[in-house]
Amino acid sequence: MNSIPPRLLDLIRTRLVIAALACALPIAPDLGASELAWDPRMSHDVDAKVTDDVISIRTTGHDPYLMWRLQSSPQPSERVLEFEYFSPTGAQSMHGYLGPPITEGSRFEMPDLSIAQGWQSYRLDLIDAKQGELPATTRLLRIDLGMKPDRSVQIRKVRLRPRTDEERRQA
Repeated sequence: MNSIPPRLLDLIRTRLVIAALACALPIAPDLGASELAWDPRMSHDVDAKVTDDVISIRTTGHDPYLMWRLQSSPQPSERVLEFEYFSPTGAQSMHGYLGPPITEGSRFEMPDLSIAQGWQSYRLDLIDAKQGELPATTRLLRIDLGMKPDRSVQIRKVRLRPRTDEERRQA
């Protein structure tokens, strides 16, 4: 019978212990970022379902949108909308709203979602998109997914966060 050399066995044990300890450590919260909660009751022209942390969406009409709620108003530094998406169809002519109220005055343009056969990051500086500060009363984010039915999109990890150092340098 072949045996494992003692030094190799010690190395394997050490790595297993390190891996077990790493799994047991709590993950530090992402300070300075606000998670948003999707409100399915405030969606329109979409079939949507949630599995784990992923919202799977199929647009069903010509005015598809989804709404997210913030637990509190965003901090002044939380100006970047960020989420991950997967989409075999993409979505064009997107725009968003911050509210309440959701009105034409709170509308801003959003870059299209390109076709993505794997998870992609989406980032938008809301202050740049709105061309002004975020309202202190902001508690709602509405994302309109264009004007076409039969678009498929999956979205996860929707949040508002501060700009990174790199984003500040590029501004």
